[in-house]
Amino acid sequence: MNRLLLALLVLTSCVSGQNGSYPNFTSIELREYGIILHHPALWDLNFDSKRKLPLVARGFTHDGRRASIEYRGIPQTQEDVDLYAEGWYKAMPSNFDSFEMVDRKKISTEQGIVYHFEGTFREGDQRQRVVGRLRIRDGRVHAIYYLADDKDFSSFREILEDLDQSHRYFRP
Repeated sequence: MNRLLLALLVLTSCVSGQNGSYPNFTSIELREYGIILHHPALWDLNFDSKRKLPLVARGFTHDGRRASIEYRGIPQTQEDVDLYAEGWYKAMPSNFDSFEMVDRKKISTEQGIVYHFEGTFREGDQRQRVVGRLRIRDGRVHAIYYLADDKDFSSFREILEDLDQSHRYFRP
């Protein structure tokens, strides 16, 4: 099984980028999007063109809870970034069934502005929680979604923050 996962990671790196190591995480470089994304080393990677998500990583937290990371990158098409982010927030109810916004803010960091939201939605009979982070870097919009079961989300939050701080952005 471990060899199969290792083969998948090597194959994925040959197709779309270069994998590297990070403590407890591995990374994949999506050159065409200008990002190096980090994810837990044993998570499955999927490239999901149907939903226009270049990368979906799914797996389990250290305490066995299901979680995922979804990434979408697009060229920045509007000069008014605040207006773009406002449209992004408004689109969430159409992206997630029974979506309810819990928190929404604009955060200034050394690397630039981060648009953040946290919300809940339904997936079948389960209530899920999603944290979305939108960044504009080097002429590209990077949207990253962190998802897990609502009741288990607290165990995922620490991993989420570590991962979110680990991603690297560059000019594609």
